[in-house]
Amino acid sequence: MLLLLAGLQTIPVEQYEAASIDGATPLQKFRHITLPNLRYFIVVASTLDIINTIRMFDIIAVMTGGGPVGATEVLPALLYNTAFRANQFGQAAAIGVLLLALVLFFSVFYIRLTKTQAQDASQ
Repeated sequence: MLLLLAGLQTIPVEQYEAASIDGATPLQKFRHITLPNLRYFIVVASTLDIINTIRMFDIIAVMTGGGPVGATEVLPALLYNTAFRANQFGQAAAIGVLLLALVLFFSVFYIRLTKTQAQDASQ
């Protein structure tokens, strides 16, 4: 959250002023000025959040074991519980493939976005 607030401070006020002169509505300013300027910060914050969610396995496993009726169960905890508590290794393997695909998707998205940001900065 603090990362996004810091990102808001980096948006030039002149862009908002120019949009106001052109007659842009607040929604148009948000869509065409704020979101594009915060794109990098949103991706970084989302990626870090996903990484922290995956890392929470040990805390959740030790403290709640998935919580009451799976309320605090994240994907790695579900994988562990399916494999080693329920002895359903096929389903656990499917969860593992889903987890791998999810991490791969966000990694590729993050790499492509940072590559375009680096190219924009060099021009």
